Amino acid sequence: MGNACSPQKYVSRILHTMGGSVLFAIVTAPYLFAPGTRAKLEPKAYAALGGLVLLSGLYNASLLQPKKMGPAGGFWRMIVYGGKTTALLICTPLGDKLFGADYAPHAKLVGVVLAYLIGAYARFYRELHTKADAPSSLQTSKVC
Repeated sequence: MGNACSPQKYVSRILHTMGGSVLFAIVTAPYLFAPGTRAKLEPKAYAALGGLVLLSGLYNASLLQPKKMGPAGGFWRMIVYGGKTTALLICTPLGDKLFGADYAPHAKLVGVVLAYLIGAYARFYRELHTKADAPSSLQTSKVC
């Protein structure tokens, strides 16, 4: 996997988490704050944020080399690529078209919450299956 501290890995991770955080904040704002403080994004901005989160997430996932997880890698790929991609696509303008103006905000809320839940599960699943097969020297080594 190379250097864990390489600049492209760091930048990709930052873009992914920042984009996801902003997307989460925008989507959840109507449910958390008074109606007068509602945050809105233009459709192009939703598409850009959703695309940024998807592309950086797919890049980050490929860096993890799930093929090294053995048989567990197939399930991990399915939940990361299939589950998170579907959940985040709901947050793009495609979600507005699929669910209509009345239900799109609720669908986007479900989408971002599912993406975060799936992401947390995927991380613990990956850690469980990579640590079980890793030599003890890898389990105790420092990242940087």
